[in-house]
Amino acid sequence: MTNIDWKIVFVLFLIVFGLRFFATAELPSFASDESYFHYKHVSYLVAEGELLHYDPLSFGGREVYYPPFFHIFLSLFGDDIFVLRFIVEVIFALSAVFFYLLSRSLVKRHSVALLGTFFYVTLPVVLDHTLNELSVYSLVLLLFFIVLYSYFHAVHGFYLRVFVVGALLLGLTHASVFLLLLGFLFALFLSAGKDLYVEHVKRELVFVFTLVTFLFLFLVFKQPFLTYGFSIIWQNIPDFYFQEAFGTLEPLALLLQLGFFPLLFGTYGLFVGVFRQHREIVYVFSGLLLSIFLLLGFHLLALDIGLLFFGVFMSLLSVVGIDRFVDSLSRLRVSHRVVLGALFILVFYFTLLPSYDRFTDIPVIDSDVITGAQWLRENSNPHDVVLTSLHESNIIQVIAQRKTLIDNYFLLAPDVHERYTDVGILYRGLTQVKVSQLLDAYSIDYILVSEKTKDFYGVTLDASGYDCYNEVEDVVYEVVC
Repeated sequence: MTNIDWKIVFVLFLIVFGLRFFATAELPSFASDESYFHYKHVSYLVAEGELLHYDPLSFGGREVYYPPFFHIFLSLFGDDIFVLRFIVEVIFALSAVFFYLLSRSLVKRHSVALLGTFFYVTLPVVLDHTLNELSVYSLVLLLFFIVLYSYFHAVHGFYLRVFVVGALLLGLTHASVFLLLLGFLFALFLSAGKDLYVEHVKRELVFVFTLVTFLFLFLVFKQPFLTYGFSIIWQNIPDFYFQEAFGTLEPLALLLQLGFFPLLFGTYGLFVGVFRQHREIVYVFSGLLLSIFLLLGFHLLALDIGLLFFGVFMSLLSVVGIDRFVDSLSRLRVSHRVVLGALFILVFYFTLLPSYDRFTDIPVIDSDVITGAQWLRENSNPHDVVLTSLHESNIIQVIAQRKTLIDNYFLLAPDVHERYTDVGILYRGLTQVKVSQLLDAYSIDYILVSEKTKDFYGVTLDASGYDCYNEVEDVVYEVVC
């Protein structure tokens, strides 16, 4: 790294961290239920000094298997929400730094690498998954970039050690490590097809990475694997939930989630890197893109997560496209400073300004849901069961400390297909007799009916099932039949 790189990295870290942390530090809640899933594990680890292997509140009580490193790392800083917000924003800012370093491995121009980093930190899909979230993906992306950067510099002994440590930590953080493994394997096949030389040490690293990945995935998910066999790859997801998690991709949604410039220059960069420059580093990113399409095609990767990784890798490839575009115009005697200046203006207007709207209207959990959860904690019995939608269960488990019938972590959960169907029947209240039977079968004491739940299930307060419910708080109903 040059002196100017060090200065850019330092300023980049401060800007990314400062803008994101000060935008979210005083918000009353996280943006989604998933953040409360992670907070539940972190707070339990802080309080009990051990991982949460049995969750008495999820599905009324069940075993939980989840890669532990993210929770262990956050627990080192306690369970204060303000502190945890600080830590996850530091992690994301570091991911922006390593994104820039990866970009510098692709191009020589600092300004082009910096422009690609702007794409990354302002991608709508990245903001949706990391802003005001206790998100494991902030750490996953950081480890992805560290592993990739060390792989491309593996001829140096220091980076060999960094690669091994990064691979180990990624395997203990998230199952998306399998995506990176497939990307490396595809890259080796693509390189062999083009007779592109790959250093022996890199082939050995991929072999080690393969062993480490399968070892740690088996260690973490041993019991689920023994229970489900190879069908564990579908994570015990209910059939009816597949459409929501693995829905079809609309072209307009793709453009809105990823942005025009990353898609345009990323596609051009992919073409240039593969068919013109024949560069190994581009073949690796090509392999990662192929891995995403393969996993999406077989419903092994949720659509929103696939879009997240796709957008990130297209942003990386965009620096190749921008660099080649600048070179092409320079041959026409157009100053590269003029071209880059114009691009920065366009990116500012069409990318940064729309992202500003997201910073001024950051999503949070509905205040009625938070108030309802607090009411349940203070006024209900500790053994009571609360009916919630999939997307609000962890909020009730964390804030109200009450059992829920279902949540969206299905691995080893009991009767998920039946419960998913029954939750819909209970909310829609299609027949009084069926509702009464299900309420009694699951021993449900309260039901949470937020605006989000009403929209998802099409709930109306005059539905027949509501004869069984008595409103005790704005979004909380007590079962009375």
